[in-house]
Amino acid sequence: MSDNNPLFDRETWSGFLWPVVLVLVTLLCVAPGFFSIPPVDRDETRFAQASRQMIETNDFVDIRYQDGTRYKKPIGIYWLQTASVKLLQTTSLVKEQAPIWAYRLPSAIGVVLAVLLTYAIACVFLPSSVAGIAALFMAISVLPGFEARIAKTDGVLLAVILAAQLALARAYTNKDGPLSLANRILFWGSLGVGLLIKGPIIILVSGLTVAALSIYQRSFALIKRLKPLTGLLLTLLIAVPWFVAIGIKSEGVFFIEAGLVDFLGKVASVKESHGGVPGIYASIMIGTFWPSSLVFLVAIPFLFKQRRSELMVFCLCWAVPSWIVFELTPTKLPHYVLPLYPALAVMIAFAVQEGFKVERLWQKILLSLLFVAPLVLSLVVVVGLIFIEGYFAPIAVLFGAFAAFAGFFAWRKIVTSGNVQPAVGFLAASAFCLYLAVYQFGFPNLQSVWISNNMVTALNAEEERASCSVPRTLSVGYHEPSLAFLGPLDIRFVDEEGAADKLAAEPCRRLFVVDSHLEDTSAALEKRGFKLKPLSTVQGVTLNGGNKVQITLNDVLPLVEASRQGEGSSASD
Repeated sequence: MSDNNPLFDRETWSGFLWPVVLVLVTLLCVAPGFFSIPPVDRDETRFAQASRQMIETNDFVDIRYQDGTRYKKPIGIYWLQTASVKLLQTTSLVKEQAPIWAYRLPSAIGVVLAVLLTYAIACVFLPSSVAGIAALFMAISVLPGFEARIAKTDGVLLAVILAAQLALARAYTNKDGPLSLANRILFWGSLGVGLLIKGPIIILVSGLTVAALSIYQRSFALIKRLKPLTGLLLTLLIAVPWFVAIGIKSEGVFFIEAGLVDFLGKVASVKESHGGVPGIYASIMIGTFWPSSLVFLVAIPFLFKQRRSELMVFCLCWAVPSWIVFELTPTKLPHYVLPLYPALAVMIAFAVQEGFKVERLWQKILLSLLFVAPLVLSLVVVVGLIFIEGYFAPIAVLFGAFAAFAGFFAWRKIVTSGNVQPAVGFLAASAFCLYLAVYQFGFPNLQSVWISNNMVTALNAEEERASCSVPRTLSVGYHEPSLAFLGPLDIRFVDEEGAADKLAAEPCRRLFVVDSHLEDTSAALEKRGFKLKPLSTVQGVTLNGGNKVQITLNDVLPLVEASRQGEGSSASD
């Protein structure tokens, strides 16, 4: 029957089933912690707060954070986040002040699409039954899953870059015929959308891929098939209107801050202490691309022998030039190389198809990290909870053990059979259990690091004790954007003199003050005729830096009233 009816062919069924399996596996790996991890400082909450203010003001051209502008990235991610929140509010799934997961949703959808696009790219070169393995290695890896849980650009950018790379793969393999209109629209449209998401990064990755392939082929045929004259017009039609609008509204300031200060600044020097020596991305890949990195590393000798095959040429031209650029760029962050990981995943699937075998001792030893790493990481999480919180998490231990056992069975399958394919299911199970242990039952329970959550809880608890009817809130010394996102929309971050100035203009306020700033703040306020009245205290450890802090929530009273309250207290004593 299967010989006569292609609907029952194994390849046809794998083409139907793989996308469904990939979506389910990706969602399972992303779900742990997606709803329960509080807003993470600093990038996530800066993006989310700017989107929150965009919703409040209905200004969908300008990008603002508190009273200032946020001109580091283009508008695309803010549009997606505001659309996500508004849609969820319309369907009554979230309330007026949407939780952080509503802003994370575009990132999660972006990663799901990226996994499916990895599958589509692999299908250009491989049978669907093998192409699914490439996408599965993306779905279960650490960095894609992390970016899916963070409300910022990189999950969405990954999907957009892969859409462009899919069109390139089709143009590269279809050497004789013209590239279809749909694929040209996919390529140039993706470039336009990518420019709105994160500026020229998509031009860097796809542009270097085109350049490297053209150099390898010693031909401009690939570029001609893309029809750049009409294609660039589509890219400009998508991207230029907003860039013109923000240029007018900001009087050119956006291009100075986003282009010269942020983008070119990171190229020219280390920004925000995010530096590293060349080679650091290759070094950390073993963790950021785990568990797929281990399989890729042991397959490198085999892949090197196959380097002239059509698939390998495309993947190497995709990954190597951009990887070199990122390694040489002074500012380094793990997610910069994320758009290159799908090329590695496709190479892994190619090695599987070509009969790659694990036979050498060093390969078996390296692959033992499939169970050693989950065990060590789970222990770190459990010990960290005990040390920081005094809390033992038995369920984290349980799932950490499951992750290690599944990793062990994956290692055993590979070692005994010499083949990676039978171990793929165990690798997926190991990753899922590890993410449950870390993201669901570990990270959210580190209550001491979620200082902003505890501050907002204190603020709400002391609401009825305020000395005036509708107090506004200031924070001195603690300026984490998670507090801006979680707190009242009118909360403002100030220094000691700034607090005194705002109180002089509008006395009805409450003040968060970090204890190290308390003396100077009190002195500044007393000069203006105010005194702090402590209400409650929050203690914790900063997520960025790991520094212990103590923050006091204070009511603010005129000195005369404070003296009366002091006298009344003395009389009653």
